Amino acid sequence: MRVTALLCDFASVRENLLFVSAGGITRIWRSDYPAPMGVSLALMFEVHPMELPYPHEVAIRVMGPDGEELTTVQAGFTAGGDLQVGEELLVPMALDLRNVGLPREGAHSVEIAVDGTHQKTVQFWVQPRPQPEAT
Repeated sequence: MRVTALLCDFASVRENLLFVSAGGITRIWRSDYPAPMGVSLALMFEVHPMELPYPHEVAIRVMGPDGEELTTVQAGFTAGGDLQVGEELLVPMALDLRNVGLPREGAHSVEIAVDGTHQKTVQFWVQPRPQPEAT
């Protein structure tokens, strides 16, 4: 299984399609801490035909700058469908991380595991909001 993941302003799934608004966030600007993360996580799982008949457990861990776990989200899916020879099934998922608390500045990550095996890391940096230049 392959996993594509990115942080974005908003993500949702409709009719097995992944809708992403303003994707590819790597910097989150905050003035005061703790602060809400304020983003969503867009995921696309590429499921091989041999993996289709089994349920899959997804674990998402948001990690802080010192490696502390800020939150864990558990999800799951079972995929199926008629595929052509050599085709993999795409399974979209959107998770709301807007209310996850960020304790301070620094490097953070979202760790993604499927069926107990780490699949992907999405790094992001929390930084102070830049001050406008005086004119």
